[in-house]
Amino acid sequence: CSSDLETKLEQENTKYKKNPNLDLAISLQKKEQNIKSERIGNITENTPKEELSGISSTAIDAKMKMNKLQESKSELDKLAEKFKAHDDRNKM
Repeated sequence: CSSDLETKLEQENTKYKKNPNLDLAISLQKKEQNIKSERIGNITENTPKEELSGISSTAIDAKMKMNKLQESKSELDKLAEKFKAHDDRNKM
């Protein structure tokens, strides 16, 4: 029973030939995504503008805001108040 399943799987695999160009493109896309994620993760206020090229301004702004929230309890409290006020308005 399991050998029949293995045979069927092998037949299905041989039906579809792998495209090496597609595999390479997917691999490169994943590597680029990992590099970009790492670059975004390393952003600080002191990061030179040259190092920010290729990163969207939205991602840069979001990372700066996250840094500010991690460094300042008062900023985190302000954000919590905004969410609380928004939640209170929606309950009415």
